[in-house]
Amino acid sequence: MGYTIKQAINKTVNFDETKVIFNSLTASPTMTLVEGILKLPEETRENMKTSRNHRLNLDYDLLANGTEVPKMGGGLSSSTLGLSFEGRFEPLPEDIKDIKIRINKLPFAKNTEKLVNIDLAVENLKINVEGNDIILKKLDTKNDATYLTIVTGEDILLEKVYLLVDGKKISLEKTIPSELEKHTDKGIGITYERTLEFLAKGEQYQVLIERISYTKEYNEVIDIPINGNKQ
Repeated sequence: MGYTIKQAINKTVNFDETKVIFNSLTASPTMTLVEGILKLPEETRENMKTSRNHRLNLDYDLLANGTEVPKMGGGLSSSTLGLSFEGRFEPLPEDIKDIKIRINKLPFAKNTEKLVNIDLAVENLKINVEGNDIILKKLDTKNDATYLTIVTGEDILLEKVYLLVDGKKISLEKTIPSELEKHTDKGIGITYERTLEFLAKGEQYQVLIERISYTKEYNEVIDIPINGNKQ
């Protein structure tokens, strides 16, 4: 392909509280660029700021003449309108008949009510919240605080999590991050371990999760018109 195409897309996809706006496609002899805006609930965006290793997963493919165009990379950055994203793909084929974007997965937030009994002897207790496995690895106390270490997939964020200490609901004080760990040999992908600090301790403990964000299957295809300016 020896020319550049600049094509407005202006397609919006709504998924519960998440909105994805595909703004434009620019195709050149060296690369194809898709740009847009990801809008998340304000509560989710604020909670993301305190979770260093949390990874948003906006997963989509570019199709040309029914065939996937290999992806070269992408990026996500904050903007006044939301989170700006771009996807970089290989050049389009010469004879373009149709272009589509197939959306595979989108970030999703849901209110829930998961209450789990836990104690200081806990070790790698696996629970499931809205279809997502979460490991309550250990519970420790130090001075006047209690520390809960958890392990989840890298795209899972507990937006509202509390510790009930002797029946009293204690808010999360802070999250102490760890590093992402890759487990490709075990078929479980990448996990994120972190420790949650609560400023209380007692005799009886329960974990309460009231809101969670994660990646969910979406699977929708949108057509991109081919009437852009060739340069």
